[in-house]
Amino acid sequence: MNRLFANKSSLSFLLMIFLFYSSTVTTEKLQKDQLISAYIIQFSKLIHRINTKGKKQPLLRACLLADEGFTEVFIEMVSLYKSKLTIKSLYEVEQLFVSNCHIIYIQEKYSNEIPEILFRIGLFLISDSKLFAKRKGVIELKKDQGRIRYIINLSQAKKNGLSVDQKIIGNALEVL
Repeated sequence: MNRLFANKSSLSFLLMIFLFYSSTVTTEKLQKDQLISAYIIQFSKLIHRINTKGKKQPLLRACLLADEGFTEVFIEMVSLYKSKLTIKSLYEVEQLFVSNCHIIYIQEKYSNEIPEILFRIGLFLISDSKLFAKRKGVIELKKDQGRIRYIINLSQAKKNGLSVDQKIIGNALEVL
């Protein structure tokens, strides 16, 4: 079992969530959205910002540049996980106001619209866009043999003032 989801009830929990959603969403997309949401929530617990005094601070605000379907799934997952994350939806990049964001998830279909400034202002950027980690994102989620796996750009995380737990590094598909 993946150490990132060490809690024995995590798999049961994810399966239970599936029962709550309408059949209007395809099973594959719903499962992918749930898994991505679960990863983001887990990452928020294992990645911290380093303040000016060198102390670790939690990532508490997640901003989503994603469609309404993903946003709804993410909100439900945060509630069910009893996470302390607060959520802000960003439907258009022009409205992107990120000063209060700690985590920004960028859905693949919005990845071509990412302003370069996001890569320079010290945030935890995560996306399922191809080559995102190589483009200076912190974590790129990808499908690997039917599973969601991730690539972490550790040097970018450090440049962004983030402390990354060894569990995340050890479970990564690739570390850049």
